Amino acid sequence: MKRLLTLAAILLSPAMLVFSGTTDAPELVAPEANAPAAKARQSPTALKYDAIQETSRRTLPARDTRSEDRVLRIEQRDRLNSVSRDVRRNNVIGAWMIRKHQDFVSDIIIRVGGKDDGLKRDLDQFLRLHTARNRFDVAGRFSLPAFVRIMEGARTLEGDFGVLKLKTGHVQGIEADSIRDPRDFGIDQENWHNGVRTNPKGGRHIEYALHTRNRHGGFVFDRKVPVKNFWLHGYFDRVNQVRGVTPLSTALNGLSYIYDLREFVHAKARLSSLLGFKFTKKLPDDLDEDEAGVGPTTYLTDEELAATTEAKAKARIKFEDGIASINLEAGEDVNVVESNTPPTELLNFLKFDVMLCMLSLDLPFNWLDPSQSNFFGGKGALQLYQRSAAHKQAGNIDFVRYWLNWTLREEIIAGRLSLPSGKTIADLPLEVFCKSVPWWDKAKELTGELIGISAGIENPQDVAQAHDSDFYENVDQTAAALEYARDKLEPLGMNLNFDRPALTPTLKDESGVDA
Repeated sequence: MKRLLTLAAILLSPAMLVFSGTTDAPELVAPEANAPAAKARQSPTALKYDAIQETSRRTLPARDTRSEDRVLRIEQRDRLNSVSRDVRRNNVIGAWMIRKHQDFVSDIIIRVGGKDDGLKRDLDQFLRLHTARNRFDVAGRFSLPAFVRIMEGARTLEGDFGVLKLKTGHVQGIEADSIRDPRDFGIDQENWHNGVRTNPKGGRHIEYALHTRNRHGGFVFDRKVPVKNFWLHGYFDRVNQVRGVTPLSTALNGLSYIYDLREFVHAKARLSSLLGFKFTKKLPDDLDEDEAGVGPTTYLTDEELAATTEAKAKARIKFEDGIASINLEAGEDVNVVESNTPPTELLNFLKFDVMLCMLSLDLPFNWLDPSQSNFFGGKGALQLYQRSAAHKQAGNIDFVRYWLNWTLREEIIAGRLSLPSGKTIADLPLEVFCKSVPWWDKAKELTGELIGISAGIENPQDVAQAHDSDFYENVDQTAAALEYARDKLEPLGMNLNFDRPALTPTLKDESGVDA
């Protein structure tokens, strides 16, 4: 019977048996809490995500599942906008990041494609007239390219930017903090989100509450504008987001710290740059206290003290013609007070912190110091950044197309522009794209593109547009140049040739004859 009990206990829980060394039944003992076997045998229900576990080393943020518009109400938006505007005003790193971002994202080009005909000339004239500052901006200060650049900078700093369409055909820029909830919410209070009234079923924008600034820095309600007359241009990261949020929000604290740290480093460097001398005087062994001046105090009159001090100063240190001479007494030594400011570790930390802030706008690290990368590193970083900037460029391109459709429709309705029979605005040869970067190595890059055209994987139209040019216009201009040259040079027995140069050396067979 004892053997059966012993066997059953071993089979049921072998890890919990402790034998006493006798023939009696084994004693059941509870395992220790820190036993390795106990740790290895955790229940499947104990599995968890470490990211949601708060420990002594990591504090989790407060749980908040609200929408961005409820987390960032108008008061918090005003505070965030104040910080971001201060970065552009006073922080050289932040201002440079925004300008560099604008260079690649907001330089939009409108080109009329197709052959040179009457419609192309009419559209070219239309663009020259309506993109000029007096015709485009109601304030008469900004042309279309300048306005798009300012609009991109504003939505980068403040999250979004509004564009109001006017009956005169002009546009008016509305800064982000001028879009606020009106005082008379009425029954639609829950449907207003920081100046935007939305449809509770789906979240479509209905209207915007615009305000004007008063001379005291506050805002006065102006009017409500329907969505058909307003374009809200911003950065959005969530599907239920109504107002945009600046992508610089993750870098504002870092940029402020960098600014403060630079001020401290400058102050310390200024102090360390001051010239100072430290004199060390050693008493000779054969002098007693009275001879060394340590004995009874000798009192001098004010005139004698001033004369003695001035004489010693003139006699000890002299700066004449760029040469310093120091007259030391017996047993004295002199050292220059200096400080190694700023230390190399601090400079490396500042550089690393600046690069982290650049990540908020996807800017490549090597733009901070191009000398630290070679050609291939710079080219690779540029290509990756162009991929990151594509969706930002698309937002500005969409706005320009939106403005083009609105302006063309108004001109056609007013009878100032006519389209060919059967043509619509969508059929017009208007191309909107972002300006490209200059050639890195024109000979090599152009050679590769020509090979791609020959292989049928590229075409001249797309290649020309990728470099801010128009294939048809280039051909027309080249034909005009050749015709002019023929008229002028043929009587002189000369000929102008624009044939494509050979891309590769001519292949020859063993006999030396061209293959």
